[in-house]
Amino acid sequence: MPRTKGRGHSRATLDKAQGLSKLLSQHVNTVKVILEKHPYFPQKYHFIDAYAGPGYNVEEQCEGSPTIFLKTAEESGIDYYAWFVEQDIKSVKELRKIIEGYPNCEVSPYNNSQAVPTIARSLPENAYGLVHADPNGIPDFEMLSKVSRIDELDKFDILIRYNAAAVKRNEFQTGERMLDHLKKINKKYWIIREIRPGDIWQWTFLLGTNWKGLKAWKSQGFLYAITPEGIKPEAAEIINKLNYTKDERTTLGGWQ
Repeated sequence: MPRTKGRGHSRATLDKAQGLSKLLSQHVNTVKVILEKHPYFPQKYHFIDAYAGPGYNVEEQCEGSPTIFLKTAEESGIDYYAWFVEQDIKSVKELRKIIEGYPNCEVSPYNNSQAVPTIARSLPENAYGLVHADPNGIPDFEMLSKVSRIDELDKFDILIRYNAAAVKRNEFQTGERMLDHLKKINKKYWIIREIRPGDIWQWTFLLGTNWKGLKAWKSQGFLYAITPEGIKPEAAEIINKLNYTKDERTTLGGWQ
């Protein structure tokens, strides 16, 4: 994947931005309804962007995740607070300019492996929201595991932009695949987006939650894939494609 100012871009960038916008809109508005019905929960949506970047992709002429979230939150009318974690100094400067004027947010110019768990631990008990992880390479699953195991944040979800092909290429070093990574994260349910046709990198979204009431949104390719009972039969094909190489799928039983 090409890189510019510390961030990657590819043909999947536009699809990512569109998918993220739709997913965040659904998640934010679902939380808004929940908070309206349960005033004893903290009345704020909390958002931690673990790999914030500069806030805009020049090559693809599309907004980055910080801008997408802020516009989504503003349009929903929900009370929110957002942390954008980004260590690259040039990206930090650009991002601060882009989000200037938006309230209730800040740029955290630190290493995300330390900053994200620290921010998460500062949230109030039963906080709603999510941590968003969209790295250039493989996500820091140890970092995400730490967040998922904070007892007071059972309702705080995890959203990962996942490059399955890159992970499988790196498997010979780590010995781990997608299912191994997800087992580290303390979430009962995983909603996974189907791979787009022709996507050789096998990009997807992985949304981990402890609440089975969140809609899967099948019309947009999102489906409940993993539950406490195991892998859902209707999701077996996509799980196998994301977790195994083509040769391995053939050996396992003919998946292509």
